[in-house]
Amino acid sequence: RYVDTQKKKHHPENKLDSFLDSKQNNPNKHPGKNPQNQKISNINRGVDAAPIIEKLTAMKAPSQKQTALQHLAEQWRTRLLADASATGAFKNEFMTGEDVSAIEEFDTLIAAARDEYLKQRPPKYFRVLYKALLKRFTAAAEVDAEPESTP
Repeated sequence: RYVDTQKKKHHPENKLDSFLDSKQNNPNKHPGKNPQNQKISNINRGVDAAPIIEKLTAMKAPSQKQTALQHLAEQWRTRLLADASATGAFKNEFMTGEDVSAIEEFDTLIAAARDEYLKQRPPKYFRVLYKALLKRFTAAAEVDAEPESTP
């Protein structure tokens, strides 16, 4: 996995070899392997850091979006379980245009999660509700992310 990640970054061949050598030689277990890290530092002196920073930022962006969606799903799950009026707000905001069966299924899921919480049962429907919310938010984010085609 480490090798694949490093290859995606399009490092020069000598730099890639140095990275792989340093990964195999753990400096904590073998303190004499520090020269390998010095070799990587020497190679990096002549490398422009801007393209590497851009690629690392691009690699982090999807995980930051996913984390934000997970937080949104957690917040809505908490609101839906704590307040019955939040269900109507959620439906108005995120379930417009849905068929009746999907709305009824969602209501059933919320009721089961509330019942489970009140009876202090293991959180099965609590998790199912989270997964359903996350799936809905992820799908909505993907639709929003798609560029609109103009004729």
